[in-house]
Amino acid sequence: MKKSIILCVDDEKVVLTSLKAQLKRHFGDEYLIETAENGNDAFDFVIETMEQGNEMPVIVSDHIMPGMKGDELLINVHGKLPRTLSIMLTGQADAEAVGNALNKAKLYRYISKPWDETDLKMTISEALRRYFQDKKIEEQNIELEKLVLELKQYNETLEEKVKERTAQITEQNEEITVQRDLLAKQKEYITDSIVYASRIQQALLPSIEVLENNFPNHFILFKPRDILSGDFYWFKQIDNSIYIAVADCTGHGVPGAFMGTLGISLLNEILNHNELKEPEMILEELRMRIKNSLHQNRTQDGMDLALCLINLQTTAVQFSGANIPLYLVRNGELIEYKGDRMPVGVYPKDDQSFTGHDFQMNKGDTFYIFSDGYFSQFGGEKAFKYSAKRFQDSILSIQDHNMETQKQILEQTLMEWQGKHDQVDDILVIGIRIN
Repeated sequence: MKKSIILCVDDEKVVLTSLKAQLKRHFGDEYLIETAENGNDAFDFVIETMEQGNEMPVIVSDHIMPGMKGDELLINVHGKLPRTLSIMLTGQADAEAVGNALNKAKLYRYISKPWDETDLKMTISEALRRYFQDKKIEEQNIELEKLVLELKQYNETLEEKVKERTAQITEQNEEITVQRDLLAKQKEYITDSIVYASRIQQALLPSIEVLENNFPNHFILFKPRDILSGDFYWFKQIDNSIYIAVADCTGHGVPGAFMGTLGISLLNEILNHNELKEPEMILEELRMRIKNSLHQNRTQDGMDLALCLINLQTTAVQFSGANIPLYLVRNGELIEYKGDRMPVGVYPKDDQSFTGHDFQMNKGDTFYIFSDGYFSQFGGEKAFKYSAKRFQDSILSIQDHNMETQKQILEQTLMEWQGKHDQVDDILVIGIRIN
């Protein structure tokens, strides 16, 4: 029985040897782990694999290589093996290369060097599951198309059998029922795929342990409108400082989730070398990279984003926001640090710089960053929006409670306001209290 192939491509033998050893340790019992030291050899191997009728679920490729670059290789492989999932593993790929691979090769994941073995194992495992699930769905689609074609051909002969019309109508109704059931099953498969994608999206979000270790008294209220979310949160600790971000991407569901995946990848890329940068400078660089990645001129795709940099020793805070403010509550008073009235992406005034705010957090202070989903929810007796003013009043009214209780109160308040109305937007609120 032939084994499926996982192909690893890197021009550094040490990296290639290490990558192969790790993958063989985790997947060697079920898959062949093959390697290539450059893009040309890798593509030749792909052609050879196709000619031999072998299966290649995953290719892991470096970007900067002599000859054919990583994004070029992944695009060429996608042209030959469109179901194969591509993973770019490199410390030198730029946003244009990632965007190129996303747009033309359906890049599954970008992982920075040096990689974490556990993260690599999880990514490859999820990619393999996705590959074989997609393969199963495709096979089922082919069977469904065959059945529909058979039904069409059969229906064309019905008119020729006038004497058997009654029997034929009964049979046709039975076949329509079968087709309806098959279509319902197909809808179920699509829904299952979206649910699976949501698990991948959850895996891309940072571990909340980073927040728990530094701010024990905090909460994250996260309620996607659909299975997939256009909101995301992001953390990154560098020495004695930590970045905390809340983002609200253009769109909901699948489109919003894709934009969120790009946003997380670009934020990680911007801070890939663990060099501290002011939040306003990060927003400007993120705006440039999003525009370049999506080749934007007029389409206003992007995200609203609040980004904080907190010094863990001094609790000094630097903040910058794109259409999202920060609320600081101190001694019963709410202080608002406004974000700039422009998104991270194409905008008529996107030549303007983002504004930075600096302030000192004291013991007992609490701050909140959030998307607009909470106070955009319709409800109440007259089906009005909850409003930013009610949201501010709610925050001030819960200051005597710890952060976990605050989260519960905010959830209950929103549920009572919403009533029977549908949720209209993704909801994300992060609250942190300085002990």
